[in-house]
Amino acid sequence: MSRSITSVVRGRALNSSTQNNGRLSTYVAPVTHTRHPGAGTVARVTMLNGIELGQVDPVDITADQTTLFVYTYMPALPTSKIIVDYVTKYIVGGNSSLITGNDSFESHLIVQDTRIASGFQQWLYRGDTALGTGTRSGVLFPLMGAYNNVNNNGNVSNNYNQNGLTPLTITVRVNRGVGDDTATISSSAHGTWLRITEVVA
Repeated sequence: MSRSITSVVRGRALNSSTQNNGRLSTYVAPVTHTRHPGAGTVARVTMLNGIELGQVDPVDITADQTTLFVYTYMPALPTSKIIVDYVTKYIVGGNSSLITGNDSFESHLIVQDTRIASGFQQWLYRGDTALGTGTRSGVLFPLMGAYNNVNNNGNVSNNYNQNGLTPLTITVRVNRGVGDDTATISSSAHGTWLRITEVVA
């Protein structure tokens, strides 16, 4: 018995819908899917502002080492690359001069005990009775770096659950190099951001 035109059209429409939905679900399948995602696939993106980080506002940099914040991050995967970006606002007071000479500050982005990025800013003394020059270097922020996460503590199943994974600490520190000036670091919900992008290694 032949099928009606309505039945044929309906069947083709359902088949097409099934194929399209199948392709869509394959495309948007998260990395927690049972299949192993390819290298470079983004597993997770985390965005935190200064308030969420608990960064004190303001922070005056006058000592050799000052910690702006320490954030604990739980990896999504046992083996991955952790890409970290950090930016915040700051000002530096004073001037380089005949008495104090050059002024400089350094910034450091650290994951666990590994420094993954650094910034440097300096102001040079002109060499006469006038005040110092403007910046003659890079700047303290933004900072960006990557950390190779090899986190094999405990048994992690094929669907990448977090059982047995060890958290990672992310730290930003600033120190004064030479001179006697003070850098003031600000923290806010709009001007301070930490972004953590975890990708499949």
